[in-house]
Amino acid sequence: MGDNLGMVDQETDEPGRTSRTPVLRDKAHTRRRRRVITLIAGAVMLGLVAAGAVYGIRQFTGIGGYDDYAGEGTGSVVIEVADGASLGQIAQTMADEGVIASGRAFTSAAESNPAATGIQPGFYLLRSEMSGEAALNRILDEEARLGQADVQGGMLLHDTMAGDGSVQSKGIITILAEASCAELDGVEQCVSIDELWDVAENTDLAELDVPSWAASGVQAAPEPRRRLEGLIAPGLYHLNPSWSAEELLAEVLAVSAARLEAAGMPGISDDSGFTPYEFLILASLVEKEGIESDFSSVATVLLNRLQIDDRLRLDSTVNYFAGTGSIRTDRDVRLIDNPYNTYMRHGLPPTPVSSPHTPALEAVANPVDEEWMYFVKCETDGTSCFNYTFEEHDADRLDAQERGVW
Repeated sequence: MGDNLGMVDQETDEPGRTSRTPVLRDKAHTRRRRRVITLIAGAVMLGLVAAGAVYGIRQFTGIGGYDDYAGEGTGSVVIEVADGASLGQIAQTMADEGVIASGRAFTSAAESNPAATGIQPGFYLLRSEMSGEAALNRILDEEARLGQADVQGGMLLHDTMAGDGSVQSKGIITILAEASCAELDGVEQCVSIDELWDVAENTDLAELDVPSWAASGVQAAPEPRRRLEGLIAPGLYHLNPSWSAEELLAEVLAVSAARLEAAGMPGISDDSGFTPYEFLILASLVEKEGIESDFSSVATVLLNRLQIDDRLRLDSTVNYFAGTGSIRTDRDVRLIDNPYNTYMRHGLPPTPVSSPHTPALEAVANPVDEEWMYFVKCETDGTSCFNYTFEEHDADRLDAQERGVW
């Protein structure tokens, strides 16, 4: 009866066994086709992945070649190597500036030269369209380095003069001006000393990134020429020869502000009883008056004198105003009244008298627990003797003079 109703279309191939209907056969065929397509797609994807891996390996190992120029290049190109830059990042900078044809041209040359890992941060003078090897050799050549200004602890903004009127030691402004010089495309260019002094004396403090904690002290300086004294911290500065005088000095002061902050300013002064700017002045006096091993002891004497409102009587402040680099001062010079004459005036001078480095700042924050009131250089290596009374001090002073210490 079921067959007569037409509900099942069966073909019997064997007794007791029924074959699949055409509908079921179509479904099976579709499933097989999908499996084939899936397998094909998977094979294609594996092929793409494999091709990508091979490409990556070739790029990493250099297999398959890379673009490279030939020769030493032409013209002048200044590039900057950032602090902490990898060889790959240096290569990318070169490629972006048109120095080399591809980053791989440089890194391939660097692989066989151990010196490549010693490339220091700063500005370098290279050329356009150099081979990777030529670019590597050039950047490793010290003559390619540009704009290095090394500021030492105790330096002043201005040059100090010897008794015959010659320059005894160059000041920070002169050092920055000289470091700015470079020959680009055959033309020598520099920021002049006069241009830097003009910026130092007249440019708005906000444009120069002077730290806010120093602004009021800087504005109160008795002379514009001295207002930035002490604000350029010791260390190596990297200068781009394309900078203007204002750009150069603003960059130096910004880097210096970060260094002073790393040294603890202004927070290091919190427990001292002085403003951060006064604290900087104290550190500059310590820097000029003693060697590093005596810094904390020198700071102790200065703080003890200030506590009882005694005059500091420091030759360094008198010489600072006079522009000389002497250790001693003559009596007639000490009788000339000026804001920096601590033989005649009580308290601190109006500005720092040098650029103090971190140990001098730390010494002011950590004086020795002593009641010393006097000190004098008593050894040829700069070591000082510290005394409680003037009689002891005077005896050490005379002894040092007799021994030719100063």
